[in-house]
Amino acid sequence: MPFLYKECVELAQTAVGCRVIKLPTAKRKIHEKQYCGVLKRVDTRYKVTVVWDNGTEETVQLPDQELLIYDTSAAGNRNRGVTCDSCKLNDVSGPRFKCLVCYDFDLCHKCYHAGKHDKSHRFSRIMYGMDWTELPERSKSNTCVVIGIMVGSKVKQGPDWPSNDDSVGKNETGKVTELIDWKEAFYDSGVKVAWEATTSKYRLGYNGNSDVQLAEEDTTLSLYQEHLLNLSEYFNFCFTMNVDQPLIGDKVIISASASDLEKFQSEHGGYSKEMEEYRAKIGSVIQIIQSSDIVVLFTDTKRFRFNPKAMKVVKTFEEVADSFQGSQKKLKASIFFI
Repeated sequence: MPFLYKECVELAQTAVGCRVIKLPTAKRKIHEKQYCGVLKRVDTRYKVTVVWDNGTEETVQLPDQELLIYDTSAAGNRNRGVTCDSCKLNDVSGPRFKCLVCYDFDLCHKCYHAGKHDKSHRFSRIMYGMDWTELPERSKSNTCVVIGIMVGSKVKQGPDWPSNDDSVGKNETGKVTELIDWKEAFYDSGVKVAWEATTSKYRLGYNGNSDVQLAEEDTTLSLYQEHLLNLSEYFNFCFTMNVDQPLIGDKVIISASASDLEKFQSEHGGYSKEMEEYRAKIGSVIQIIQSSDIVVLFTDTKRFRFNPKAMKVVKTFEEVADSFQGSQKKLKASIFFI
């Protein structure tokens, strides 16, 4: 059955905490500064709230204004089992970029935008279980320069500064020394800041919070703008989901082909060759993870974490008949609200 609207909204909420930039428009003045920001809140499919790194909060109307996602680490996005072949980061967090020329060669988003590897090689961008997106050559692509918080940035109290924290003066300036995981599975979702008399940790992205903001605008980042995921594109993906959503206790069959299974698993708990042995086998759903991944237990007590797109719900004839009758009643009841 298709996702309910509520479920689609919940799926869209997985973008909260992402690092974003605003797509320049024709009306935008050429000298206007461009900032990095944190996606603070998803209000509706067409309205989100962003806190820019200079401390300004803005409501953005989509698609009249467009946001581009450049890092999903703080939203809990990690590619388990994938290593960046440049910086050697294990379990690459955020977007993954896979070379289409070299065998089994991947870059994390930081190395990709830093121009690592041959820039004439084309890559695919892998994010959120969406279809792989082939990108143009970086050697023929323009970069944009954005101002943002990173290691070395001078910062001060931001819009979400804890009200009970008086350890630092309101206008005191500190320096970011490290990006940290504020909580397990929320990667690079905070910063460590060295002040004059102390060093403390703060949120920057975790649950959409920005405890600090820029005190000086002297740290910048270069990005291949046309290689970034448009937030509206991700929301369109969320709200057009048409997959069977299993519930705990449901019987499911792993229906994806071997090639599709590896593709679907790229950002959903990782992939192993052993999973192929369970294709066309039936298991039971024992857990649904916040990212919408499904943990399936098979009769030999083996369990795996799957992308829901890799499976189909197995139902008896009676269940199908009952489901059909129930959906007809719901359809009649919901016509008024369409």
